[in-house]
Amino acid sequence: MTDFNIDVLIIGGGPAGLMSALQASNKGVSVAIVDRNKFLGRKLKLTGKGRCNITNAETNLNTLVDAYANGKFLFSAFSQFNNIDLMNFFEKNKIKLKVERGNRVFPISDSSQDIINFFKQELSKNKVSILNEEKVEKINTENNKIISVVTSKRLIIPKNVIICTGGKSYPITGSDGNLNEEIINLGHTIIKQLPALVPLETLENTNHLKGLALKNVEVSIKEKDKKISKHFGEVMFTHFGLSGPAVLLLSRDVVLKLEKRHQLTVSIDLKPALTFEQLENRLLRDFEENKNKDIKTYAKELVPKSLINEFVHRSLQANKKINSITKEERHNIIHVLKNFDFTVSKSLPFEYAIITQGGVNLDEVDQKTMQSKLIQNLYFAGEVLNFDGKTGGYNLQACWTTGFVAGNSAAN
Repeated sequence: MTDFNIDVLIIGGGPAGLMSALQASNKGVSVAIVDRNKFLGRKLKLTGKGRCNITNAETNLNTLVDAYANGKFLFSAFSQFNNIDLMNFFEKNKIKLKVERGNRVFPISDSSQDIINFFKQELSKNKVSILNEEKVEKINTENNKIISVVTSKRLIIPKNVIICTGGKSYPITGSDGNLNEEIINLGHTIIKQLPALVPLETLENTNHLKGLALKNVEVSIKEKDKKISKHFGEVMFTHFGLSGPAVLLLSRDVVLKLEKRHQLTVSIDLKPALTFEQLENRLLRDFEENKNKDIKTYAKELVPKSLINEFVHRSLQANKKINSITKEERHNIIHVLKNFDFTVSKSLPFEYAIITQGGVNLDEVDQKTMQSKLIQNLYFAGEVLNFDGKTGGYNLQACWTTGFVAGNSAAN
């Protein structure tokens, strides 16, 4: 085992690690990245389904911060390097960008590999050492300062260390919380890590609805018939339950409640633009015009074709003529349209989660520098910290930003 001296050692070669390495090496100090994978940016390569949703083009800083749980921690960091700065940074470096629905920002090439290649080229120019297929096994301290890092291949003597090991989502990429024990040994607290932006399993069988997408619906989470959060957007039915952007956005609250063994319902409002009264007026009019039809024949005016059988079963239990539907049954039809409910059994595991909630306690980290308040020469960046954002490029932005701040701070 050989000694390896370095000014800034970065543990983890994801987006936060890449940005940290670039910023630190731009300051002229010696930098090394140690990563368990064969190549850098393995998780980055998967983002945006390989297209790399690098950020969100939201222009209001307060709105940007509000997109995150524990977002106030990021306010100072965003004032140093925010999403507009990031877009200008890539454009300046000849990576053309485009903005799509929901202000999602992608490279024009639709290729995450272009982003990875850019960082690899710049890090190579700056003579950053890349230590691939190398696992950190021990971090040694003395007098509240890291004095050495032991990997599976060598002993590293760093002046400063930045931990960018991510959360636990997509563990196949090496982001599996493997360094948590060492972080705890350093004196830091890890807030329990749970899946976030993750599909939900339901007690009800949804296999017959697999592939159905409901657009422009309101999805809410109910506990004992009380709505605790809601989102407007798209729901996707799967063989195990529910997915889609609106469900993913609600999943953080669901996972936290399930952790406390709360019983929850996902409620889909199929007609969010109409009140109960407006729906009743519509049905009264339509039923008069279609009174000799079966409800299943008419139901295509209310719900997608593949949802008709489920809808009729829930509202009336059986097919029947419209002219035989009672007032009570009509009200039940409206109730089902406004409350198409499913009981949540659990979320899918980390392997299916886009991000992780939980991580290093933010009270133990300086929000202006990303420096540990406990260990003098230690910094954190990225998803290893206890913040998480909505879908749409927000989480990747937080990685770029905290990596930028940590890299600059550790190089000074």
